[in-house]
Amino acid sequence: MTSTPTIPAPDEALRFLDQVRILEDNVDHDIRNSAPQELSFYRLIHLRTWLRALHLVYQAFPVIERPLRILELGASPYFFTALLAHHIPCEIVTSTLPALTWPGEPLKVRPYSVVIACGDDRPPLRFQTWTFNIEKDNFPFADGSFDLVLCMEVMEHLTYNPSHTLAETHRVLCPGGKLLVTIPNYLRSQRIVQVALGRPDDFPYVGTGIQGRHQRELTYTEVKILLEACNYHIDYLDVEIVWPWSPAMTLAGRVFAALLHGFLRLPLAYARNRRELIIALATPVGEPRLGYPPQLYDDPMAFPQEVSFQR
Repeated sequence: MTSTPTIPAPDEALRFLDQVRILEDNVDHDIRNSAPQELSFYRLIHLRTWLRALHLVYQAFPVIERPLRILELGASPYFFTALLAHHIPCEIVTSTLPALTWPGEPLKVRPYSVVIACGDDRPPLRFQTWTFNIEKDNFPFADGSFDLVLCMEVMEHLTYNPSHTLAETHRVLCPGGKLLVTIPNYLRSQRIVQVALGRPDDFPYVGTGIQGRHQRELTYTEVKILLEACNYHIDYLDVEIVWPWSPAMTLAGRVFAALLHGFLRLPLAYARNRRELIIALATPVGEPRLGYPPQLYDDPMAFPQEVSFQR
């Protein structure tokens, strides 16, 4: 049966997400449920990003004749997972890193069941999430397993080797499959303004552990260089304005924000490169490749050189 997806309005999407609850998660259920304020803020901040991502998925797959096979990396707390499954026919598998896990700590690569409530009038969403380190471990999936891999707000949390993540993603995508990446722009105007005012611009410590903080953000040029080095053809790459304004702004703050956003929307490369979020859609080409562009890697020879993934 052919399906042509539609994009929900922001208010509709937010009402849906307000009903999403984790009923079963044998990885981090207690920790996730202990931070309702953080989850509420998380929904609000990322809503426009998720709708923009849905739009790009629709563009990549305008007509869906069978359920899409989707892998969502770093999916917890599963809000976009639920939104995607609600609007697109798909079979979703996710990955997560258990809270309070130190980078480099060995993980047991295994699946866990997750059950998400999506409102009283909808059946629960059931899927598997796998625990593994996406920048070190082999992905526990066969070649060509997925039509789409999502890596949304994940790369900024990596500490060692995003090229491994991209090479393994390349391997598990089917021919013509797509990779969707979102990552905060390191050169965003908010950071520059804060630094100019002599204020720190970093994210607070979080109760879920070190992996909850940003380790290294990227720029527009760096994302382009990294994707191409790892054998991806870039279908779409832009820097967009997606984050909401703070309701606590003073009048002067709101006026300044309006002027700044007006500048950022100008069709100029300098303005574009000061926007908030980098969004990329890419297609794997050739063979999986561990690309180490010198702009990002201090000594490329210090990293694995061969694609030795299990086939």
